Amino acid sequence: MTPSRASAIAAWPLVRGSYGFVFRHIPLLIRLGWVWLLLAWLVGAVLELLLTAERGRLLGELLAVPLLVAFAVAWHRASLLGPGLRGNGAPRLGGAELRYFGILLGLFALFLLVLMLAGIVWLLVQGSWTEGAPLSPYLVLLLALLGLGLLFFGLRFVLVFPAIAIGDRQVGLRRSWQLTRGHGLSLFVGFVASCLPLTVLKYAIVAAAGGVLTGEGPGGGLPELAILMPLFLVLDFANTAAAVAFLSRAYEAFTSAARSERAIPSASAGGRTAAS
Repeated sequence: MTPSRASAIAAWPLVRGSYGFVFRHIPLLIRLGWVWLLLAWLVGAVLELLLTAERGRLLGELLAVPLLVAFAVAWHRASLLGPGLRGNGAPRLGGAELRYFGILLGLFALFLLVLMLAGIVWLLVQGSWTEGAPLSPYLVLLLALLGLGLLFFGLRFVLVFPAIAIGDRQVGLRRSWQLTRGHGLSLFVGFVASCLPLTVLKYAIVAAAGGVLTGEGPGGGLPELAILMPLFLVLDFANTAAAVAFLSRAYEAFTSAARSERAIPSASAGGRTAAS
């Protein structure tokens, strides 16, 4: 028997729904995110003070990922189970958050591994490479296209993340792949549309603010720690909220469509039985 999958699902209603949920629930966004936002800022500030600005910034962004994951799980629950869900405002790091982070880390590691292997193969085919020499623009183009292709296929697995957040063990990686069959382009367009505007806005505002504060772009020191870093983190959490809301809307749409398609044959069979 062929596994059921959702019929045609448009991306733009999901994108509108994701942004709509974020902007309709700004107080909820603050309530669910302020603890993780504060922790991310403190970790980043301490690291930049202890290390060089560039290394501290990079390590701070990496260590902020688990905090973003904790916020993402809470935001999934709010968008799928209701903003007034009891106990959802309390900060938590439990099994759901760890599983969410583990699968995210695994997919990202696989993504990097494929890109690294492609780069190594390219260098082997092209011959020797001098250390410090600039990368070939063709290699950069190849890696960029490969990265987009991996993202395209990787998005077929994203239904597993909302499922983890709300405790739906029926939707794993395999089930997500089945449900999203034939919808790769729709998911890709929708995910990019839900992420790209706030991503561009985030870096544009931080770059402009950095230029005003330092006269030459973002740099270390008190202005960065007190203004630029909090601003970047606020926009980063807002960007995460929009992307997570899109995944929640996609999970809702695909699982609801699959349930509806399973119910139709059952109803028809029941009608034939009653008629006989």
